[in-house]
Amino acid sequence: MQSEVQRARVLVVDDEPMNRALCKRLLSSEHDVLETVDGPSALALLQKQPIDLVLLDVMMPGMNGFEVCAQIKAAGRAGLSAGAVPDLAQRPGTGPRLGCP
Repeated sequence: MQSEVQRARVLVVDDEPMNRALCKRLLSSEHDVLETVDGPSALALLQKQPIDLVLLDVMMPGMNGFEVCAQIKAAGRAGLSAGAVPDLAQRPGTGPRLGCP
């Protein structure tokens, strides 16, 4: 009898539909991917569903990725990894910054 491996649930938070679609395409073969368009909806979803990893866009209107990440960390979600990642189309001269403050 073969044991079924549980797929990790990844939440992609980005206000750009193209970025969400790209992340989903890259991750969905091995992970269950959920999407939201902003920080407040991500925080609400995290209270309702178990999530293993959160990928946050840094530059979102309203609440940016670092602010969302700080709130996730402050909530003390055990076992949850969250990181803010730069826009896929970065401005020239800016380097990537991963992780939370």
